[in-house]
Amino acid sequence: MEGNTMDDNRKLIYDLFGRIIPQKVSSVELGYGTFILIGFGKNITIEIPRSNEVKKIFRPEWHFWTDMCKWELKMENEILVSSEDDKKRIQKALTKLENKKLMRIELLNDAYDMNLMFENEIILHLISDNSEEDNEQWELFTPEKRVLIAGSLSHLSYNYSSQPAN
Repeated sequence: MEGNTMDDNRKLIYDLFGRIIPQKVSSVELGYGTFILIGFGKNITIEIPRSNEVKKIFRPEWHFWTDMCKWELKMENEILVSSEDDKKRIQKALTKLENKKLMRIELLNDAYDMNLMFENEIILHLISDNSEEDNEQWELFTPEKRVLIAGSLSHLSYNYSSQPAN
């Protein structure tokens, strides 16, 4: 975030993720392409104003997206699947995350590469793609309708979300 040091950004990331540790994964799905959506906590209703109506959707109170980053899902230090694999293989492997507790996270560098460590020695390893300035690596949506976005080139933002996750 502008004006913040890398230590400030690291603290914010650990503080926010600390609020969902050790919650269980309440939903996991493969989104567009190789995006992964992981929900934590109870489902809440989100109202989206449309031109003539209000659309209601249900989402977990916390949700995490992988975006423009590569990733690997590991179990007991063996790679089960990666973002480069076949969609059906990815979907099957993602079921390993269902109802698993997030035990801790580990930031690996200033590009926000990260490990999300779940029970049963399951790790989601995120690898940044710093090829373009405006790529969002991953996003964490909070119950307060805010979103923490790790972007490329060590950019981090934490603002109110203009839209809920779809």
